[in-house]
Amino acid sequence: MLKKGVFADFDGTLSSGYLSMAFLEELIEQKLFHKSNYNNQKIIYKEYTVGNMSYDRWIESWAYEWAAGLNGFDESDLMRVAKKVVDNRKQHINPSSYDIMDYLKDKKHHLVLVSVGCQEVMYFAAKELNMDGIIATRCETKDGVYTGRLLTDLHTNNGKGDAVRIYAKNFGINLSKSIGLGDSKHDISMLLSTGTPIALNAKDTLKRMAERYDWHIRDSENISKYIRELVK
Repeated sequence: MLKKGVFADFDGTLSSGYLSMAFLEELIEQKLFHKSNYNNQKIIYKEYTVGNMSYDRWIESWAYEWAAGLNGFDESDLMRVAKKVVDNRKQHINPSSYDIMDYLKDKKHHLVLVSVGCQEVMYFAAKELNMDGIIATRCETKDGVYTGRLLTDLHTNNGKGDAVRIYAKNFGINLSKSIGLGDSKHDISMLLSTGTPIALNAKDTLKRMAERYDWHIRDSENISKYIRELVK
């Protein structure tokens, strides 16, 4: 019998702020990320915030600069820093996120964190919420050292949806009986893959999409009650 799943974005959906950006700042502080790529990241982000770059282009550029910036560094060092960053930012995780994940876990749902953020830091975020798996941006390593090569395409428009379908097939999850949680345009392909898409803390673009498709729209204050009504 196929399992029911929950596929949830992290930044903006389950937590406030951008965890990967905080991770990046800490890596720079500890000289574990190339400064030139960091400067490119700042330029790209500024272009996005002032409206000179689309959200899609920002995400794509971020992914490639991220992989290049890690070239030559040890994976073990990044994992150490990633744990520290998540430990220091637990207060940014919405209290309702702990509640709904605990509840859905008790109801035998398979919980998956799906993020374009880097796998190293998202691993500890998923662990903090007692989730079963992660789908996140991965970079190639050889003998524990980053090569600068990007291995995933979560940064593309359909990246999350494609990854969720592959994960569901590999782990025996029935997507039509599964829940999707996301807050931004980049989560649309993931939400379209699930039987119960929920726009959680949605930004304007996703909110308009959710209204058009008659998806459920909730925020951190009312999601716990809604999940309990939905899953009994």
